[in-house]
Amino acid sequence: MEKGLFPLPNPDAVDPSKPESIAGSLLPMLGGSRNKGRFIALRAMGWTFDEAVDMLQIPPRTVFSWRDDPQFVELEARVSDIKSGLAEQAVRIEWLRILSLMMDYDSKVAVKMSKGSANASEVKYFDKIRPLYNPVQLQTLNRLVAGDLGEEPGGYEELVLRIRRRLDSRNE
Repeated sequence: MEKGLFPLPNPDAVDPSKPESIAGSLLPMLGGSRNKGRFIALRAMGWTFDEAVDMLQIPPRTVFSWRDDPQFVELEARVSDIKSGLAEQAVRIEWLRILSLMMDYDSKVAVKMSKGSANASEVKYFDKIRPLYNPVQLQTLNRLVAGDLGEEPGGYEELVLRIRRRLDSRNE
């Protein structure tokens, strides 16, 4: 489990065209080969054997040779189990990735504001986001990152409603 959102990912290094990107981040590097983990990730995301080898641009015999690696064999045998928990984890990771990029942008705007070099659009943006940076939001964000929202009575939906009510009462 992640302990925080930093260091921020380099947006230039994020390649959304690779569907196995998030799934691959959940799996270990296998025997020094990124493709082994990427193959398992693709299979766990529902790609067939043939589709996965095509996407990786490797011959099927390469996958057959990987079956000499006990760790690969174990993960390949558990693809169904991995798939069942993957969707929730992938959504969470994607959400955290986007959030970290947004927070990076917020930080850049805040620095410009502190230096007095923000343009009119950035000033307007900053005025809208500033109320979101408060102790309640920090506590909520820490709980979200820690995966600690489901244990509260009422669950996540109730928490969102309570936060919304607090924000609405502050804006009145």
